Amino acid sequence: MSEDKGAMPEKGLIDQRKREIKETLCCPYCGERMRKWAVPKTLFTTWANEYMYICFNDECPYMLQNYEAMARLGNDGTYRIMYDPVLDCCQPIPVLNNQALREGIIDEEEEAEESEVSLETIIGTWKLISSRFSDEADQVSYPLGQELQGILVYFDDGRMSVQNMPADGSLFQAADGSVVALETYGAYNGTFKLESSQRIVHHIENSMFPDWAGRTQVREIAIEKDRLILTGPSMLVDGTIQTARMTWKRSV
Repeated sequence: MSEDKGAMPEKGLIDQRKREIKETLCCPYCGERMRKWAVPKTLFTTWANEYMYICFNDECPYMLQNYEAMARLGNDGTYRIMYDPVLDCCQPIPVLNNQALREGIIDEEEEAEESEVSLETIIGTWKLISSRFSDEADQVSYPLGQELQGILVYFDDGRMSVQNMPADGSLFQAADGSVVALETYGAYNGTFKLESSQRIVHHIENSMFPDWAGRTQVREIAIEKDRLILTGPSMLVDGTIQTARMTWKRSV
């Protein structure tokens, strides 16, 4: 290891890189490109994001100096630097060794290659893994909670069916056992048309909400590896402009 290896850059350079990180996605401490990392969805996950950016350079001075600091305290492990694209800020994330968290790295080149949306890529069954609303200030809420269940099916004959609800319906029961369930459970079926690689239209024939029958639902559509992402049009909810985004995982 050279004498310069692990040397921390001057504060002015670190601050400049932090100001530019939203555009560059480069580590403020070593300058290397940070890697896109999928946030694990568990009962203990507190981040609202679907992904973060982490510096996985094992020679990054931030990581090396934290190894030394932790060792002086008699502890194992270190910290990597992580960038939150929603909050536009950096924060430390603990790791026990150099291999920790690497299983969550998203191959962005492979992701780009597989992102083309076509009938062949959407036909099949999808399981709901995330349903979120975000406002113009990027404040995120989860009307169905973060533990949910749902199924979306696109059939090769042009028909579709969808339903979704919180994973634990008992948490949403009203005194009469029905009112809140109707507010948190959604289901309809009909036909669909993929108008472009970014836009899909659902033509509703039957719905648990009778006034939805005969209507259309327009969604932006994208595929990221085994994820199907549907984004609804902006709408006014409780006095603020909100955008709904639902993420589905292909069901094997």
